[in-house]
Amino acid sequence: MWDERSAITDGEDDAGVALFRGATVLNDLILPEVRADDREAVFRLLAERGAATAEAEYDGSGDEGYVGAVTARGPDGSVVALPREAEEAVRDFVFATLPEGWEIDGGGDGVVTFEVADRRVRYAHFSRYVEVNCDEWEA
Repeated sequence: MWDERSAITDGEDDAGVALFRGATVLNDLILPEVRADDREAVFRLLAERGAATAEAEYDGSGDEGYVGAVTARGPDGSVVALPREAEEAVRDFVFATLPEGWEIDGGGDGVVTFEVADRRVRYAHFSRYVEVNCDEWEA
């Protein structure tokens, strides 16, 4: 469940997904600004191809990261072929809106889902980190 700590938004749904005017902190993740026209351009490209949803997976660690294949599906669940321009627009949008530091050290991975009819973008993000505990005692 999203734990929103502070946000400056133009609006958001019950999961804390928003059009951001400024950075938002969610579960200690710093999320960058999203321009509404960039978001709408992605949805327009997806809608033009008949996509009801699109998913993009990403993965990053050790100061490197990538957004992988984009899979779009029609209302019936069948795969919809996207032109290169649409795939690149989805990848660019995802890359620009991932939480700050998603590719640093242990990094993180996840899936971004675009719901075209509702104009929603949902993020399932998994942060990877090493936790170190020090216990001291005398015997």
